[in-house]
Amino acid sequence: MSILRMTSRHHPRTTDRPSRPRLAAWQRGAWVAWGLACVFWSAQAQPVALVELRHALRVGADGATQTVTLPDTLSDTNRRAEQPAPGVEATYRLQVDLGAAPTQASLYLSGVLGHARIAVNGRVISDSIRAPLPPRPRSIGRLRLVEIPEPQLVPGVNRIEITVKSPGVASLSPVILGPHEALRELRDRTAFGLFFGPVMCVYFVVLALLGAWEIVQEPAILTALNPYHAVVFFVNAPVPAFLSLGAVVLA
Repeated sequence: MSILRMTSRHHPRTTDRPSRPRLAAWQRGAWVAWGLACVFWSAQAQPVALVELRHALRVGADGATQTVTLPDTLSDTNRRAEQPAPGVEATYRLQVDLGAAPTQASLYLSGVLGHARIAVNGRVISDSIRAPLPPRPRSIGRLRLVEIPEPQLVPGVNRIEITVKSPGVASLSPVILGPHEALRELRDRTAFGLFFGPVMCVYFVVLALLGAWEIVQEPAILTALNPYHAVVFFVNAPVPAFLSLGAVVLA
């Protein structure tokens, strides 16, 4: 009797274990339907439509016209070195069809080498051209995001005129038309790249110079490039080798 009691004490019957709650058929179906709906919605989701304008009619300061593809650059090549720079000026005329019911939109100039005057359907909405002409904007200052007042947009074809003026050299990159929030995110990403790109270049150049200096001081360190040492490390100590590999990748 004692043996039977000990057995029943240490090995309880499976019927005494609490059973796991199971989902009903309709609940499983609901979860499957919800997952399929999420997949379908993500597949049908479309990005915000942005219109990129690359073709324009360029009107020079002398009245000469030419169809150009943006980006377009003008330079004062006929000016002598001893003469002051009067400024290069050009007007770019673009057209875009916004349909029967245009919504509020903004203009994003991804690169303006100079000062710009922007007009939509004959009315100026932004003007940075001054007299005397100030120096050309640099870096982030070349990114221009201008919100178009809703009354300025008309059904059908809308006309955009961008006058660029700069001492010596003037340039205009492709013009993007779209919702203000989407263009602001695009402008912010570009500005972040313009700021962070040079920092990363300096960082890697410093690393290269320090590494070259250490190699000159101790050339035997180049033997670490031999993969034989890594193979032996993984064979003899696989776990520490795997952790070390993760640390190297993160570094």
